[in-house]
Amino acid sequence: MSTSVLVGTLMATACLSSAWHPHLAQTAVSSFVSKGKSPVVPLMAVPTPESFSPRAHLYGEGDASHLPSILQTITAKRREDIAAAKLLVSESELLKKSEAFPPLELRARVATESAGSRGMAIAAEFKRASPSKGDIAVHLDAAEQGLNYFKAGAAVLSVLTESHWFKGSLEDMRAVRVATEKAAAEASPGGSTIRPAVLRKDFIVDDYQVERWNFKKGVCT
Repeated sequence: MSTSVLVGTLMATACLSSAWHPHLAQTAVSSFVSKGKSPVVPLMAVPTPESFSPRAHLYGEGDASHLPSILQTITAKRREDIAAAKLLVSESELLKKSEAFPPLELRARVATESAGSRGMAIAAEFKRASPSKGDIAVHLDAAEQGLNYFKAGAAVLSVLTESHWFKGSLEDMRAVRVATEKAAAEASPGGSTIRPAVLRKDFIVDDYQVERWNFKKGVCT
């Protein structure tokens, strides 16, 4: 590799990483120079973290003609949804209510399942619709489908809760949690059968969603 290519690679890598490590850009090139080499591009060319906009990584940022992607559109709608939800139930109310519902630790659940005869943990997903596919299973009963997945061996159940494009809800997640927890308890009154971990799959844009997630008997990892 030529000197110019190597220095260019070092500088490019350092610039990309410097948003997390402020001194990396300077250190990477300086280290190369200290070995007796001369960089083709002067050190002044290396951007500093201060020169980066905190939103520069966002698609279309700074482009007045940019049309939002479907992901950006959904995210914007979720922010509106959460603002409306906060007017109905405060964060402090959610935190208080969530204390009554201890979560199931995801990694521990996966580790327990992986240590069994199957040697792995199976994850299944409940999704009614999607922006790309349209309606998939709009009329399915979430609790029944969750039980089918659990009986088939799923240790993790992911439930879509975004309502506009995926047509899910927190009620779907609650139904899956309640049904599978009851089934696990009935299968082994002594507690040897562990319910599946129920995950909320959504566009998480606010702490409020995590608090509400736990209150609705979801799972925090």
